Amino acid sequence: MNQTALVLDGGGAQSVVLVRVLGALGWNVLCESGTRSSRSRWTTAVVDLPPPEGQSADLAAYVEGLRTICERWGVSLVAPSGDLRLAYCWQAARENDTIVGARILSADRRSAEVFADKAAGIEAARRLGFPVPETLLGESAEDIVDATATLGFPCVVKPRRTFQQIGGTTRQLRHITVGDRSQAQAAVIALTGDDGLLPLAQA
Repeated sequence: MNQTALVLDGGGAQSVVLVRVLGALGWNVLCESGTRSSRSRWTTAVVDLPPPEGQSADLAAYVEGLRTICERWGVSLVAPSGDLRLAYCWQAARENDTIVGARILSADRRSAEVFADKAAGIEAARRLGFPVPETLLGESAEDIVDATATLGFPCVVKPRRTFQQIGGTTRQLRHITVGDRSQAQAAVIALTGDDGLLPLAQA
């Protein structure tokens, strides 16, 4: 009996390649509707999940949708692409770290959590001896602005997580290059999550 994989396409080419490889190996491959992967000739079936980001994003519905699909189709492997879908997969996973028996194609839960947080990931890399850019954190927005001045302009302000709730909407965030304190203040405001998670400053 062929095994079944659910490929969650975050918009990158790697998902399309993975669908092709798994399909060529004889796997049944499920893909989210409306994605590049769903149009591959190697895709066995297309499944519907709520949008994972934007104003209509619904974390609880997406997580429950993952569990339902894995159970209904007998999925043995879930392959998420991107930080957001990976985070949703780990929220859908139970105590045995599977989604209704389906393993997640990822590092273990703890490692995934560390590297989803840019500050924790940078610190882990530093402890292991990898060269990392100078990175400063703070306990307030003003601390982060002061940190940019300490690093010297231009520098960058980075979100702690790639995807965060901003103004009630789950959004993908990118770093902002700043050239003075006023730009740094605007960047800190733009990249602070609704939960108060502050960005970091980096050389």
